[in-house]
Amino acid sequence: MANKAVVWGVVLVVGVGGLIGWRFTTKAADAAKLQQGQGARGGKGTPSVSLTEAQPKEIINSLELVGTVESPYNLKLSPRISGRIDQLSVREGDSVKAGQVLFHIDPAELQGAVLQAQAAVAEARSRLAQAKLTQGSTNTGINAQIRQQAASVDSAKADYAQVKSSYAANVSTAETSVTDAEAKVAAAEAQVNSSQADLDSAQANFENSQSKLNRVQDLYRQGFTAAQDVDDAKTALRVQQSAVQVAKRKLDSSRSALTSAKAQLRAARNNLAVTKDKGQSDIEASKARLTQARANYDVATANKSQTPAYQENILALSASVAAAEAQLRQAQAKIIDTDVRSSIDGIVTTRSADPGAIASPGTPVLTVQFLKWVYVTASVPVEQTGKVSIGMPVSISIDSLSGKLLTGKISELNPSADLSSRQFTIRVKLDNENGALRPGMYAHVKLTLENVQAAVTVPHEAISQTKSGPTVFVVNDKMVAHQVAVETGVEDSQTVQIRSGIKAGEKVVTLAYTPIKDGQTVRTGSSKGNKGTHTGNSK
Repeated sequence: MANKAVVWGVVLVVGVGGLIGWRFTTKAADAAKLQQGQGARGGKGTPSVSLTEAQPKEIINSLELVGTVESPYNLKLSPRISGRIDQLSVREGDSVKAGQVLFHIDPAELQGAVLQAQAAVAEARSRLAQAKLTQGSTNTGINAQIRQQAASVDSAKADYAQVKSSYAANVSTAETSVTDAEAKVAAAEAQVNSSQADLDSAQANFENSQSKLNRVQDLYRQGFTAAQDVDDAKTALRVQQSAVQVAKRKLDSSRSALTSAKAQLRAARNNLAVTKDKGQSDIEASKARLTQARANYDVATANKSQTPAYQENILALSASVAAAEAQLRQAQAKIIDTDVRSSIDGIVTTRSADPGAIASPGTPVLTVQFLKWVYVTASVPVEQTGKVSIGMPVSISIDSLSGKLLTGKISELNPSADLSSRQFTIRVKLDNENGALRPGMYAHVKLTLENVQAAVTVPHEAISQTKSGPTVFVVNDKMVAHQVAVETGVEDSQTVQIRSGIKAGEKVVTLAYTPIKDGQTVRTGSSKGNKGTHTGNSK
């Protein structure tokens, strides 16, 4: 775009330079005529001038630009993948249709990549299936172990309760045995005491019988008693002696019973201690088994926490399957990309490779341009953009088409100026069904900016620019020149509109051989009429 702007700027500069040269040549010729007139008349004191009348005129303010024919769609085709071109049949100038395959890339390497991707998909799916199978069996084993350990906990609880119950019963039985043994000891001791009392009584009776026998015998020796009394006393002594023997044997038996009862008490007490010790041991052992069962249950339950890890593993393997499938689709899509198609109807304008060459993404192999209609693109100077708008009619001539005049309207106007040229781009859409317009052709673009019926106009040469503004010299009937301030309006290449200051029909100076002053008398060296209406270009 910057190069085009430079070209158009050069063309504009050449045009303006030509126009300035033409005006300079015209002024020089008029000055020569004035000089000749003055020389012929010999009037050197009065300035000689050229006059023209201010008059109405239609002013057409137009803008001529240089444009270029461009295609609206300039398609540069390159493959999406690198590879060797094995088919390419179209050449420059060939017409193509949208969707038509224009060249083909050898797919051999890509087909190998597809096979590898298929193998990767199969492997990923196999790992996923194996993980799912392992998770199922593991979950079944974990659940069975949890149920088994729960049953062990229940059994240990029942055993613990049974052991504590047996302990209480056994201790109670042993304590009862001790109580019975103690009662037997007490009874045996009482029996010993009773037997000892009986022995003491028998011994006393025996001693009393012995004393009585001794007295009876003394009395018998003294003759105070009969022999029968002695015999009775001896018999009574023998009876008491037998009673002492019986009492002694009963005492011995009681003492033996006491010893036995004490032995039974010791045995009962020992049995109670053993029962308590064994019961406590059994309780602790049962409690330990219950604790172990609960620990085993906790371990079995903890194994269930592996399930999320298995699930995450399955999700990861599922993602691997999806990634492998995506790579497979990508490999398959690359095979589809070996066919390079045109997306538009158009003409092949560039072919930069041949079959057998290596093509790569980003490097165009073919250029296809749409030519059913085209753009004529031109640049508008920034000072004129306020007068240009979309829809404005445009006339276009193409040099290579023998200056054939085409018409159109501005279809696009870039709102941003080119930074290097400070010009705005416009585009005119033109039908090109016959294909006569080709991209790159130069075009002359003409825009009519204003069309004004001016009541008063004067040539550009009549305007003088002063510090206070534009002025003209008006010559009255007495040939006296007066400098008048004027307000200018629209203009074309030859004429300027005068909005105020002078009227139509007044004569104004267009050329003076020598400088003139306000109120100075002048004479005409030559007069030019400015009649008729013509179209010119703006300066």
